[in-house]
Order: sequence, then C-alpha cells, then structure tokens
Amino acid sequence: MIKGGYILQPRKIDESEIVNCPPHVREIWHYLLRKANHADKIHKGNTIKRGQLLTSYKQIINDLSWYVGYRKESYKKHHCEIAMKVLTKEQMITTTKTTRGMILTVCNYDYYQNPNNYENDSDSYNKATAKLQSNDTINKNEKNVKNDNIKLHSENFLNFQQVVSYFDSKFFIKDKWLDCYDKLIRIEKYSENDILNIVKEFRSDGNWWKDSGNFESLLKLRKKNKDGIKYIDLFKTKLKKSESYEFAESDFS
Repeated sequence: MIKGGYILQPRKIDESEIVNCPPHVREIWHYLLRKANHADKIHKGNTIKRGQLLTSYKQIINDLSWYVGYRKESYKKHHCEIAMKVLTKEQMITTTKTTRGMILTVCNYDYYQNPNNYENDSDSYNKATAKLQSNDTINKNEKNVKNDNIKLHSENFLNFQQVVSYFDSKFFIKDKWLDCYDKLIRIEKYSENDILNIVKEFRSDGNWWKDSGNFESLLKLRKKNKDGIKYIDLFKTKLKKSESYEFAESDFS
C-alpha cells in the first residue's frame, strides 16, 4: 500500500502561462502542490490551513536540492523569487510574510483537489460510448429506411435481373446495384426499358465499352466522365444516334 496520499493536477493547467515558463518555475509549482497541507494544522504557532504551507526560499531551495555546490545563494534565491512572482501574477498562489516564515496559499486548492469536481474516466467513457451508440442507432435507422425504400421499389422492378445478367457476377453487389437502379429511375428519370436497352447495347460483344473493360458495373451509369457528363446520359445520346434503338422524343424534353 502506497502511503503519503496524492494530489490532483488538472489538465486546465495547460491553459495557463506557466507552461511557457522556465523549468524552475514549473518545478516550484509542483513542489508547492505536493507540500501544501491537505488538512488544517498548527505549525510553529501558526494555523496553516488546507492548501497552505509555511515555508521560506531557503527551505524550498534545500528541498529541491538546487545547484548543490554550485552558484551563490543569492542566485538561487533570485530564481525562487522570480518563480513566486510568476505564480502570483497568474493568480495561482498568494503569499503572506510572518515572523516565522512565509505562509503560501495555493489558490482554488479545495476546488481542484476535490475528485467530485472532475468527470472521471468511466463517466467520460460512458458518455462517449452513449453518444457513439446514439449516432450508430441513427445511422442504422437511416440505412434501414433507405433499404426499405429500395426494397419497396425493387418489388416493382421488372427488368433488374435481366439487366444484371449482362454483367460478370463477380462485380455484382446487390444493395449498391439496387440503389443505383432505383436512382436511375427516380432521380435520372429513365425507364426500365431505357436502362435495359443501354446495358444490352454497351455490354454486347464487339462493343468498345465492354471489350475495353470500361463498363464492368451498373454503377458506372451514375458516374461522370471528365466533362462532367453522366455515362447514362452519354450512352443515351450515343444510342439515340444508333439505328438499333430510338428513344421517345419526350425523353429529351
């Protein structure tokens, strides 16, 4: 069992200027946190409250073993004074001189050393998990609605299986192809016969689009070429010029 208790050091400290200060300032800050009383007590005739300590520059320097056998005492004290000024300016400590030493108070000690004021890891994890599960549920619901819509439309698809038969089965992904087929009808406003005739023409043997391997999937029909034209529209135009199939004039209105 580890003895001696513990201190809490909030991540909020990263928002203060102390992170940009010289190492000796940060070292003194951590020292003061460790040394501050966790409960009120009497020390050398003074009441030292929770979050306070009775100390001196000499005591701090000795406890930190600063520059042992090196530099003058005035140099060490100077660095200590600078650290105190920085911490006071940042409203992290206050100091009060007494005849028995310096009473140093760590500001907001009670607040930051109270575990109840922190959101613990399990709470954070549970909240994050709950949010992810909620988003996942929403996504699943949206996907289910989408699939139900496709299924609803697919019940009325007369030519879908015949269209699919013109392609290599290794490229067939049912949900994606049904979705594409559905959008070609609902959004692009093509009839099933239009789609079937386009696929039959451009997936027939001897057609460049099939022989070159440039039309391996039904999904290509909703993709765009380098000029921003969807292939379904490109094929429609080419097929219109062909004698093998003619679109109704209303298709171009």
